[in-house]
This record gives sequence, structure tokens and C-alpha cells, in this order.
Amino acid sequence: MFKRKTVIIKSSIKDTLKQLKGKGPDIVVTDFYGDYKNAPYELVIWYFFKTNEDWKNAEDSGFTEEIRLLTKSIMIKKGYPASAFDVNVVRWDECGEFIGFTEEQKQEYIKEMTHLKVEIAFASEEDVEEKANGNYYHYFK
Repeated sequence: MFKRKTVIIKSSIKDTLKQLKGKGPDIVVTDFYGDYKNAPYELVIWYFFKTNEDWKNAEDSGFTEEIRLLTKSIMIKKGYPASAFDVNVVRWDECGEFIGFTEEQKQEYIKEMTHLKVEIAFASEEDVEEKANGNYYHYFK
């Protein structure tokens, strides 16, 4: 199933880029990572624009939201679990009593126990260069 999920992710990104070609600023790099083998919602997909200005224009025009929605739609159609795109927030009563916890510790625990959804994120090559000397590994950390 891991290989199948990887194929779905890669082909969905490719199809998204193909369908949106020429509709907004060009995406020059894509990447994805996470523990989606064991938990499908543990996935982050990155789309990178060339410049910060391209990124900002894409955000301001709604192009990034169009990319998010299309990526999600294509992935689900190809068989990626739809539930991975839904936020699954732990209920307060599932956390038990927080005896001996400070408020900060309590909030940190709740944050850790809150399962998020597949994330589709954006940045620019320019931002990676400025913040991590062009090293994507360090940028993601």
C-alpha cells in the first residue's frame, strides 16, 4: 500500500501541475514527505514558486487555494483516503484529567494529540535560498 500511496501522490502532483499550467505563476519545484505509509494524514506536499513575489501573487489571487483543492480532488479520485484530508481533533474528555500539569503543558499535550490533515504548503525558491542557503532539507526542518 505504501508504494501505491506514493504513486498516487506523485501522479496527483503531476496532474495538478498539468491542469493549472499557465493559469498562475509557474511552480518550479515540488516535494512531499511524511509517515503516510502508517498514517495517510501524515503527509505534507510542497509547491515552490520561483520568487517571493510569485508566491505572494499566487496567495493573493487565490491560485494557491485552487492548487490545494485540485490536488486534494485528484488524490481522492486516484484512491488516496478522503479521511486524510479531514481535521481529527482530539476531544477534551479523551485527554483525561491533567493533574500536576501546568496550563502550558496541558496545551502542548492537546496539540500533540491533535491529528491534523494532509497539508499542502507553498513557498518559493527565493525563500529557501534566503532562509536555508538553498538547502531544502534545512528549510523543511
